[in-house]
Amino acid sequence: MFTRFYLSAFALLALASGCSTCGESLPKEETIYLFKYKTRVDAHRLPCGYHEQERCSDELKRDIRRRVGPLSIPAQKRLGERMHQELVHMILDDAEHNARVEAIVERMKPHLSKKDFDHNVYVLEDEEFMAFTMPGGNIYVSVGLLNTLQTDDELAFVIGHELGHSENEHTHELAQFIRYVELLEEEGGFLNLLDAVWMRLRTATCNQADELECDIAAVYLLYAAGYDPERAFDVTRILREMDDEKPNNDVERWFMTLMRTHPWSEDRDRCVRNYVKNAKTVVKCQDKYKKGRGKVHTRRSPLNVRKYPHVESEALGQFQRGEEIVLICDCVKQQNGMQFVYARNQEGLKGWVDKKYVQVLRK
Repeated sequence: MFTRFYLSAFALLALASGCSTCGESLPKEETIYLFKYKTRVDAHRLPCGYHEQERCSDELKRDIRRRVGPLSIPAQKRLGERMHQELVHMILDDAEHNARVEAIVERMKPHLSKKDFDHNVYVLEDEEFMAFTMPGGNIYVSVGLLNTLQTDDELAFVIGHELGHSENEHTHELAQFIRYVELLEEEGGFLNLLDAVWMRLRTATCNQADELECDIAAVYLLYAAGYDPERAFDVTRILREMDDEKPNNDVERWFMTLMRTHPWSEDRDRCVRNYVKNAKTVVKCQDKYKKGRGKVHTRRSPLNVRKYPHVESEALGQFQRGEEIVLICDCVKQQNGMQFVYARNQEGLKGWVDKKYVQVLRK
């Protein structure tokens, strides 16, 4: 009943009399991705599991914040530089590798929400499949990883994941954790040293959900920077091949999870695949309106005009009450059974009309 109510409203739009729009060009069919998250991701709301780890992580981070407090951007950079000096002897000076990773970071930088760090990326002379980021924004990838990932789309997923750690404050939280452990060790005493060891163990297990957040952030950065988000599947497949098989026994799985710093790779693969699949949308016109000029009004508010026929897509502007518009075409039905109309007004604003109750006032 709710769906038919809206469809009848759009039928009123289609019946509007006036000038022909035969000369109006239709939008081209497109495959787009409408992701729920950009670079800031909330693991609590992800249907990927690991909610217990996320709750544990939140509690752990609250404990550390009470003791340490926030660290300034300069303080984070200083810590990052100190840690960088410990890795200098491993950094490989290879023009081809450096150009490859730097080009990816530069394409992703405009789509980051935080502009605090330069996000320099370094190649390490190590044959292990490895990438990580430090407080202050420095990113490190190994030669082994570069040699394994043959396409830039695959490598961009890994680099986007590392950028996600800075975007979601994980590197700031790491800096706070390091400072917290340093304070315990400076104070000395058996109990403080025991607490420092315990905090290290808790951090390794509790922060697994952070990795899922970064996978999801990386998917958005892939798409926003012009890479193919579905190439992320190739990386998660490689991770699955490298990982141990997830035990079927609940007790064994629980025990082995406590020994891990990252989620099971099959869980990461499933999470990324479902996220991309649910975001994928095909946009195309179904029927062209030959007579579709009229005036519109809504019950509660003006009409939102969107870039794509989906309520989560970017809003380009609004059609105001009583404003004259020209209807161009009807969209194929979306998953929720609703329809959208592609239209423009006299000022040239053109886009897909939102799902609101609409009436056309005939002249």
